[in-house]
Amino acid sequence: MKTKPFAVATNDSAQSQAAVTWAARRADRAKLPLTILHVVDHRWPADLRRLE
Repeated sequence: MKTKPFAVATNDSAQSQAAVTWAARRADRAKLPLTILHVVDHRWPADLRRLE
């Protein structure tokens, strides 16, 4: 059976940091690579302009 690598997304929140920690430990135990995706909301700069 072929096993796929782990992937986890983060947006730098406390919850996503916990998910990254969990995924890193799980990938290490399974001896599999881990891909971490940093997620950014593309609407964020537009939201700031509305506040001005």
